[in-house]
Amino acid sequence: MSVFSKLSQKLKSQEKEPVPAEQTTPAPPPAAPAEPQQSVYGDDGFDQFGYDRDGFSRKGFDRSGHRRGIDQPIDRSKPLEQEIEKYRRADGYMEYERAVYANFRDLKDNFEGNREDIAEIIYNLLLADEKRAVELWKWLLSTFESTLDQPADAFRIGSGILYSLEKRGVSYERILDILKDDPKMTEQLFALSSHIDARYARLLTQALLLGRMEQFEAMMDLLLKNKFLGKGEALPVDKILKTTIENIAPTDMTNEIYAELQKYIKRSTKMMMRKALTQLLEENMSWLRAEEERRKEEAERNAKLEAQRRKFAEELTSQQKEAGSRLTQRKLKASYNELKAASIANRKANPTWQGGEFADFQQLEGLMVPEKGKQSILDTLLPDDKLYLVRESYNPNDSMAIMVKDEAGNKIGYIPNRSNTLLALLMDHGQKVFGRVFSIGREPDSDIVQCCVEIFMED
Repeated sequence: MSVFSKLSQKLKSQEKEPVPAEQTTPAPPPAAPAEPQQSVYGDDGFDQFGYDRDGFSRKGFDRSGHRRGIDQPIDRSKPLEQEIEKYRRADGYMEYERAVYANFRDLKDNFEGNREDIAEIIYNLLLADEKRAVELWKWLLSTFESTLDQPADAFRIGSGILYSLEKRGVSYERILDILKDDPKMTEQLFALSSHIDARYARLLTQALLLGRMEQFEAMMDLLLKNKFLGKGEALPVDKILKTTIENIAPTDMTNEIYAELQKYIKRSTKMMMRKALTQLLEENMSWLRAEEERRKEEAERNAKLEAQRRKFAEELTSQQKEAGSRLTQRKLKASYNELKAASIANRKANPTWQGGEFADFQQLEGLMVPEKGKQSILDTLLPDDKLYLVRESYNPNDSMAIMVKDEAGNKIGYIPNRSNTLLALLMDHGQKVFGRVFSIGREPDSDIVQCCVEIFMED
């Protein structure tokens, strides 16, 4: 028998042998439920974790970091500083919302479920009852005035509320109205707050733009008393002034605003900042000064035109008595030869005018007739007005052309080309000449304007 046959028979015999039953170990009886571990309190009333039977630590905070009585209203029989501490968490965070809910039950019923911060509460209340919202804001500032020395707390009940109102579209004019009625509230925000940012500059800007100079001065004077300015989260007064100036558009600048800002810039103790702020203010004033200069020139021009109109009116009323006067000549529409003869006769006795010697008498040609709707030269030019002569050697139509302008630089017309050659040659050799309106008016039964001028040469 082969080895493989023997091995096969052995395996078959093993299959026929009964397999002994598996020995099982009986399961242990179920364990009795563990009894809860009992806290052991020491003689001082605290357990091994440092909490008393009410769940408060030795420092007075529960496991959530809240003090005992955080949901209780302020007890007026106890010192206020002691009472408001129950609204301060272990991490130093002041629970203003919980304080409001504890002291104003109606606000708790309306706002607590929305989990809103204090700025949102005041804004939403402002939509429904502005008076109540302002009272709540005042209550926060008065009750927690001592917390304003902490920038985080000062922001939440000061600048944070301003930010929320600004973000929701409440105008700074409305906020200024609130502060105007309560000087104490203004003092808390501007003199006591340790968080002063750009929103305070915007309040100052709006006060200036609205012309509330007294309110601007009151807020600035309080800022100058603020001991936190330039430290931590409070901007220095120079930065506030710079932001205020930048917030004012050049077209909104006035002399009153300029004077107010200049007054406080001069009080700056930093010479370089004072110079920088002054330069910034002067740049912002450049548009106003240019506009004032333009208005001044326009007023002078209008005054001159008005004086000319008055002079014309006065001469018109006396024309019956002044035979041969310029206005008589204008009314009668005298011919050119008659006007020239009258001028020459007059200049024999008085040949000089404004430092020039009488040289010629001409009737201008090519008068610039204004378009319809524009001012006519009859309305702007009067006898005795000075005129300026300009050589136009480059004129394609006449190399001897001499153009005539009024004092405002407006083109009036030309010296006739039939008689301009000698005068043009004199001007080309440096002779200075100018003119004077002798008469101006319309020709009889015509729309043509007649303008006669006297020509003078300077010595």
